[in-house]
Amino acid sequence: MTHRPSKAASMTGIAAMATLALVLASCLPLSAGDTARYDYRSGASYAVPAGGTLYLDASLTLADMGLDAEAVEDRSLNWIPLGIRGESASALGWISITPPDAPAGWQVRLWTIRVVRERPLGRPDDPARYRVEASLRVDVPEEAFDLTRRVSTRLVSREGRDFPLTFLVEAR
Repeated sequence: MTHRPSKAASMTGIAAMATLALVLASCLPLSAGDTARYDYRSGASYAVPAGGTLYLDASLTLADMGLDAEAVEDRSLNWIPLGIRGESASALGWISITPPDAPAGWQVRLWTIRVVRERPLGRPDDPARYRVEASLRVDVPEEAFDLTRRVSTRLVSREGRDFPLTFLVEAR
């Protein structure tokens, strides 16, 4: 004798699957047309749709932030593997941004900040290489359509060193 679920049980399962699909879809990032991602270059211009989001990735040396390998290693960081050659750790507690200089209605945030440590593969005696990776998130309002505006902020380390980030955003 084969057991078949009732029609109500089937409908409940379908409703649960639909709800799960909606929840998962809400976790996805904005559609590709609403976002733009670039690598930072001083003074560059970056195009982003009006009403969209710009992610700007900057890769810095430790010296740019007034740090050295010893200072990083002394921090008891929680290193997360990045593959067979490296790992990264959050630097949020000791590198931050100054209040940004941006047009009214624009939001500029430090999205991620981390230190990356890479070890040369097959050369255990060679020293590790370090860098700081930062991502800014700039939310551009829809009213900014067809405008180009300057955004400025500074990454600041607890050691007192800062690194300026200045760029233009072209809202299209």
